[in-house]
Amino acid sequence: MLRGWLGAGVLCLVACGGRSSHSVANGDPPSGAAGTGLADAPGAGVAGQSDATAGATARAGATSGGASNAGAPNVGAATGGTPQAGATTGGASQAGEAGSAAGATSCTPGEVRCETVRERCSDAGTWQKETFVCAVDITGSQESALACAVKSDGRITCFGSSSFDDYFAPLIAIAPAAKWSKLFLADDLSTNTDHQLCGIDQSGGGWCWGISYDARSIGRSKLVANGSEGFCVVGDSGNWSCPATPTIAGQEYDGTDRVVDLQMRSGLLFGLHVDGSVLVPFSNYLLPGVFTRISASNLELCALRQDGTLVCAINNVPSALASQHFLDLAVGSLGGLCAIRAEDQTIVCDPLGDSFDIVPPDGKFTRLTVVRTTTVCGIRVDGSIACAGSAEVKPPAEW
Repeated sequence: MLRGWLGAGVLCLVACGGRSSHSVANGDPPSGAAGTGLADAPGAGVAGQSDATAGATARAGATSGGASNAGAPNVGAATGGTPQAGATTGGASQAGEAGSAAGATSCTPGEVRCETVRERCSDAGTWQKETFVCAVDITGSQESALACAVKSDGRITCFGSSSFDDYFAPLIAIAPAAKWSKLFLADDLSTNTDHQLCGIDQSGGGWCWGISYDARSIGRSKLVANGSEGFCVVGDSGNWSCPATPTIAGQEYDGTDRVVDLQMRSGLLFGLHVDGSVLVPFSNYLLPGVFTRISASNLELCALRQDGTLVCAINNVPSALASQHFLDLAVGSLGGLCAIRAEDQTIVCDPLGDSFDIVPPDGKFTRLTVVRTTTVCGIRVDGSIACAGSAEVKPPAEW
């Protein structure tokens, strides 16, 4: 378990409807999506993917997609950096239009981008669509070597180290048959939690499920914070509640303050208010100012200001990073930090006082998540997924 773990003992695995029965709308999920690695949910074409790029978008006037893994906003406009390739309206129905022009917008030959399907700039300087469907959201477990991802056509997959082989197929096989926009993986799968995986479908409906219990509806939702102490749900207007868990790690929350991001980390709750201020469990995590996104563990909270600069507590950001600008960020379970630099969209990492170095994957990225302690996974600008680190987390080849 993590150092700083709050809570005693190992929780028993309970049905999803257990702690959530007071305020979660229990209902029979759509028929399960049986499958091997991908949940190819049937249904009409892809609905518009609001906030599909992961993280609470529009943070205090920023944009959308959500702070990394609690949905991630495309904060290029807010930070002054390169906007992220977030999911857009429409779906991947154009996936078969290989070679068709994507529009009259000029581009640099060889340049690649991915919003719904991959597009490559031709020698003539025009965007050409390919058949590859873009990954638009990714989420990683803080303490387990497991990650899950979403494509723009609503398919999902989970992957990780061989020690979690028994989790991949069940998590996908029992997922409700829906087209998804965002996923939220619990911070510790080795501890039995109420909900090991939660998701928001493209119509805004929320569901949570685990490998030992059926999925349960949580109603219309913007995002979910799920961890070892239960789960909390953020509604369309930013209002939030923690079903059957009014007290989290000894702290009482009433949910009347509206948020654009909420994260549960080893029983501690962190949030980003609609006005850009942070919600923290204890004063030593407090970050004064206005921010566009956050990421946390139970040891560290980091946030991006409106200009894309970075600040953290309890440990300070090194001066070399404090002067740079970033698009997305993710904090690992032991407090280490990784972030996407706005200038070149590469990932840079710093242990923030911890002894574990994090070595990021090469390339340009739009989204990232830290898996376990020293592994980073992210979505590249071409819509593919790449991971690097000690946990040997490898996405399926087609992702």
